[in-house]
Amino acid sequence: GYNDIIMVFIGSFFATKHNLFALSINPIYKFVH
Repeated sequence: GYNDIIMVFIGSFFATKHNLFALSINPIYKFVH
């Protein structure tokens, strides 16, 4: 339904933000470890 579309949109939005955050912190993480 309409709610599912909104949830998918929000989910993909946060997944994208999380991926960008992971990409930005990954070099630091590799450097520390």
